[in-house]
Amino acid sequence: MILSVDTETTGLDPFKGDKPFAITTCDMKGKTQYISIGEDDLIWIDTMLSSDANQCVFHNAKFDILMLGVYGMTVGAKIHDTMIAAAIYNSDENTLKLKELANKYLGVDNDEEEAVKEYVRKNKCSSYDQVPREIMEPYARKDAVITLDLYKYYRTKGVTSDPVYIKEMQLLRCLVDMQRRGVLIDTDFCRREGEKCAVRIKEIEGLIYREHNGINTSSPKQLATYLFDEEGIRCDYFTEKGRPAFDEFHLSKYDHPLIPLILELRELQKVKVTYLDALQEKADDKKQIHCDFFQVGARTGRFSCRSPNLQNIPRGGVVDVRCAFVCRSGYSNYYFDYSQIELRILAHYSQEPKMLEEYNKTDNDLHSVTCQAVFGEVTKEKRTLSKNINFGIIYGMGPKKFCTMCNEQYPDFNMSYTDARSFINKYYATYQKVRTFTWRVPQKILDVGYVKDIFGRKYTTPRDEAYKGVNYLVQGCAAGILKKSMIECHDLLEDKKSNMLLCVHDELVFEIHESEEYLVKQLKDIMEDYETFRVPLKVNIEKTSTNWSDKEPYAVKES
Repeated sequence: MILSVDTETTGLDPFKGDKPFAITTCDMKGKTQYISIGEDDLIWIDTMLSSDANQCVFHNAKFDILMLGVYGMTVGAKIHDTMIAAAIYNSDENTLKLKELANKYLGVDNDEEEAVKEYVRKNKCSSYDQVPREIMEPYARKDAVITLDLYKYYRTKGVTSDPVYIKEMQLLRCLVDMQRRGVLIDTDFCRREGEKCAVRIKEIEGLIYREHNGINTSSPKQLATYLFDEEGIRCDYFTEKGRPAFDEFHLSKYDHPLIPLILELRELQKVKVTYLDALQEKADDKKQIHCDFFQVGARTGRFSCRSPNLQNIPRGGVVDVRCAFVCRSGYSNYYFDYSQIELRILAHYSQEPKMLEEYNKTDNDLHSVTCQAVFGEVTKEKRTLSKNINFGIIYGMGPKKFCTMCNEQYPDFNMSYTDARSFINKYYATYQKVRTFTWRVPQKILDVGYVKDIFGRKYTTPRDEAYKGVNYLVQGCAAGILKKSMIECHDLLEDKKSNMLLCVHDELVFEIHESEEYLVKQLKDIMEDYETFRVPLKVNIEKTSTNWSDKEPYAVKES
């Protein structure tokens, strides 16, 4: 049986008390059912969902599956997700919302929605569960119909048999388990550090008020008047619109006692509001956060993460926020980081001999090879710049960008545009097949409309942005490698105490139970690949038994 399933919920967070109040279904004959939780029998829908003989179609399946789990319902049926199908069918889709997709591809609207919205407005309802059944039911039934019709549409277009879609559906169950498990947070640490930040913020604001005319440092106009008119400092840096530039990099160039206060104030405010306060707010009653991983959040298929975004947790600074991410009792956290995965993919696709040779060595250091070729010597600073070139080429970095990046990191170098262009030319002279590759990919897009990676995912661009195809292909292939590993690692852990917790950029984070340390080697063997590509894919492993900030290199015990 193929059935679309849609939940109507009291809110969006099943881990903070929100739950479904109705479930609506539609079968292939167009028959719909509206099940009001608390009024109607749930046995048949629970039985249908749990049977692997059935197929369930959702729009944003992860959300509905987690909501159904609030009542102990599990989805053993084969899963389809029209939201993911939409992203694979058209990577340029402006929106993945159900109503807009239905209007665009099916030419239908859910006219019943206006009655629901009108009732909510007139009665100032805080959630849809306060809407009477006779108004809510027609709207919910129509959503279920639209979801199934979208599934039929994408099926006729071959999306549901596309290997990329099939893999994404396998990955979905992994993401459900990751989000349900969540990450343990030291909320006491967040509270203490947040209070310290608040005290220091108040101190700085007092200093600014007493010693710098009480200006509002958040106001560019007031800041410009104070620094350049009253204090007589010359304004040397401007935005593209001709206004004074007050970003961290340019502000730090000025020599004035107010500047370090502003920079510290900004950092304290960002850390407190964006991280310390947000983590406490998002934590459930067990001090766990359950971030939402969006598997089609980018054109390349790379993950995006929200509520909260754990992809950008800073290291160090005024507060080391990573100290807030702690291990559960009886577990240690292991961090499996793919080593230079994008550069290895670049070496594979470009078939650049020097890169292939270096990556096939036991002890390799491509950044030092690049540094010697471009700068004529290897120093710590120049190796860092060489690393920027290596990765920057993938993103289409030119001389202007490289020059700016260099001068921001190492102002003493005083690099000119001409210098930067010369260095990049030396890079391409060293890695000639990379230059050819960066020409070949855009030309392929211009010729056939797309370029495809080894997993079958197609990448398209507007004709005048075909150069972006290099980035899409390399990043997308890296995302495919991560996703393949996640699926296989999830299968390994299915009947274990250990769990996969996070995917952060090119890194997978696992919590390994103290009785299952043997799994570390098995996970490493799954993730590493010595056969598929022209260079080996390797992972570096770190471990902590306390918190994220304390992780240290871990050597796998070979059997």
